[in-house]
Formats: sequence, C-alpha cells, structure tokens
Amino acid sequence: MSDTETSSNNASKPSFLRQWGILIAFAVLAIGALVGFRTWTESKAEAPVAPEYAGFLTFLAEQSTDARDYLQNYYKKFSRKTVASQHFEQVCGVMHRLAVGQAVEPSKYSEHMSSACEQFSNVYSGRDLPQ
Repeated sequence: MSDTETSSNNASKPSFLRQWGILIAFAVLAIGALVGFRTWTESKAEAPVAPEYAGFLTFLAEQSTDARDYLQNYYKKFSRKTVASQHFEQVCGVMHRLAVGQAVEPSKYSEHMSSACEQFSNVYSGRDLPQ
C-alpha cells in the first residue's frame, strides 16, 4: 500500500470523537440530570414538613401524652427537631390514632388535617417509627 492510499483511508474514516461525541455528550448530560434529580428528591424528602403540618402534630402532642411520647421517640431516633416530609404520613397517622385513643378531637385544630391523618392511621396501624 502506498502512502497516498493510507492517508486517503484515514481521511475518509471519521474520528472517534466525531463519530461518538454527540452520544457521549448526551449520556453525560442524562447521567448528570438523573444524579441531580435524585439529589433534589432526597433533599425534599429530608426537608421539614410545612409549618401548618408541624402545627397539627404539635397540637396532637400537646393534647395526648401517647402522641407526645411517640413524637419524642421519633426525634430521638432520627436526631431531629422536626418531622421529615418523607415520614409525615406515618407519624401523622400514628399520632392521630394515639390522640383519638385518649379522647382528643383532632378536628378542633383542623378538619382537613384530621381527615387526612385518619386515613393515614388506617395504613399505619402499629406504633412503629418510620424506617
């Protein structure tokens, strides 16, 4: 093979970067987007519940010693001073059931919150803390 044939073969063959560059760039962007989304969702899950939800839990804890003990155990287990958003349904459901068991009327604070937490209490029937 002559030098002119070799150089013409190399010239007609696209470089690796030209051939795969767009696909590599897309893969890097897709992986970056997935990692970013995962990080964002985890931070949202660990964020404290909204003040109106925290207020309802505080009301239950003030009215019921069992609910207060449950909330204190939650704080101790997770080394927190607030309830994480990802745990709200379970904590609210259990605390609602405990408070109602001690003749507390959660609807006095909020009919809407009481109704929602009552539904959660049917799902989370035990006194277990979130995992």
